[in-house]
Amino acid sequence: MGQEGTIANYQRFRTMLLFEEAMDKIDAKIRERLTEAYSNTGFGDANLCYYGPKKYLFPDNTVLLESIKSFELREDDVWVGGFSRSGTHWLAEQTWLICNNLDYEKALSVPHEERVFYFDFNPRVFDLTAGNITAAQYKGHTTAFGDLPSPRFFKTHLPLSLLPADLLDKNKMVYVVRDPRDVVVSCYHFYKNHKYASFKKDLKEFWYLFRTGHCVYCPYFENIKEYWAQKNHPNLLFLFYEEMYADLHGTMRKVANFLGKNYTQEQFDSLYEHLQFSNMKKNKAVNFDEMLGDQANEVVRKGVAGGWRVEFDEQMTKEAEDWLAENLKDVDLKFS
Repeated sequence: MGQEGTIANYQRFRTMLLFEEAMDKIDAKIRERLTEAYSNTGFGDANLCYYGPKKYLFPDNTVLLESIKSFELREDDVWVGGFSRSGTHWLAEQTWLICNNLDYEKALSVPHEERVFYFDFNPRVFDLTAGNITAAQYKGHTTAFGDLPSPRFFKTHLPLSLLPADLLDKNKMVYVVRDPRDVVVSCYHFYKNHKYASFKKDLKEFWYLFRTGHCVYCPYFENIKEYWAQKNHPNLLFLFYEEMYADLHGTMRKVANFLGKNYTQEQFDSLYEHLQFSNMKKNKAVNFDEMLGDQANEVVRKGVAGGWRVEFDEQMTKEAEDWLAENLKDVDLKFS
């Protein structure tokens, strides 16, 4: 083995040690509460752990996290990021089309997940045939994505600290953040119908687990604050879902400028129509996920901004106000 390989192996070993040192098992009472809430994942048993000082909740798999951290980037990889159910699917479709000369024929015929690859727990890296994400066989991210042609397009919900350290130095990322109250509602409906989760409790219970950091990818604010701290990095475009919803034309132009692409007004108009939620819902190349058991396997649900006001009761609304105030007191990030 050459010096370069020896150094790479040492770095991977060191990363694994850091993850192992940072692991912390979840509390028994929370574990019991999670077990009662989910049907099929093994959520709530000893296979979920907190990682690092921010206590991100993930399956107990240091090999997986080490492989993600040491993933071999290519210079032309393109990333779309955002917390789960924050509009990453919508933004990823937009980003892929802008980078691929508005190839609608391919966008309508090739599944979205085969054009923009879900990085974190993609079936390519995780064999889910066991029916339990925590018991799945793991392949390795660099190996799983190594045969893809360039440029590769990835979508992630991971915090920046769990991704390769040089990602923003080597690659461009378009990132979207959404009002966490809408994220909660969307995640709740998503996990209710997810084949490997099947959340059984009501929205109030999901809200409690979410705001206390007991959903995968949580704690929410710690996750998005890592990106907010890098909002001025030249390789990161930070967007708000509410901005996309209110001014999609403006957002499309921002993304195109960021990625160095130029289109005519007529071309932007055609992209606008493709990205309308009514059209996204009808497009099975976009609006389908085999991990969803019901609701016609729909990934695109409503896509509205502020829908939480209909589903939160008075107590939840007050809890959310306090939660936002506490977590945003040290940053200039606001949600109306």
